[in-house]
Amino acid sequence: MVFQHLRKFDKWRIIPWDVVHIFWVDERCVPPDHSESNYRLACELILKDLPIPEENIHRIHGESDPLTEANRYAEELIRHLNLNIGQLPSLDWIFLGVGTDGHIASIFPKSILDDKFTKLCYVATHPKTGQKWITLNLSTINMAKRISVFIAGQEKATIVSKIMNPTSREKHFPVKMIRLVTGTILWALDEAAASKISV
Repeated sequence: MVFQHLRKFDKWRIIPWDVVHIFWVDERCVPPDHSESNYRLACELILKDLPIPEENIHRIHGESDPLTEANRYAEELIRHLNLNIGQLPSLDWIFLGVGTDGHIASIFPKSILDDKFTKLCYVATHPKTGQKWITLNLSTINMAKRISVFIAGQEKATIVSKIMNPTSREKHFPVKMIRLVTGTILWALDEAAASKISV
């Protein structure tokens, strides 16, 4: 839905796309033409309509060995952003959705304290389906200059109410751990997702 609206946004036409680089927060370990590929979805909904050089689109190779690809993608980020050893990237703008369990990217509840989060990119396993994902870690997300969180649909209303409730004792939701170091966060909810928020 977000991609479809952005494609119609007139001001996007004046962006100098030749200097824009696009990275993925996470990706399923599937080929790029797979029906569940985030890359395929982005290409079909928005990237095909943008005058952006192909070499500026840095996809995660979901068809490759997951661990090998997680390391390769981390190296690509480090090389492209000219990072020093141990330095985290500061991406300009990250778009996030939120799962009904409160996950962001492929950072799932109850795995949030795992030591693999010290890696820039790592292989995650979906707790219900067992599907492998490659994802950026929470520290990298929190270094972004700007984050936009988009939540839509009635099925997200319960998790939204828990996220937005200041008295909630449930601290394990990854989405509640978005704490930007210096950036700004925009929350965008539709009416259905916001229907259980108490003011």
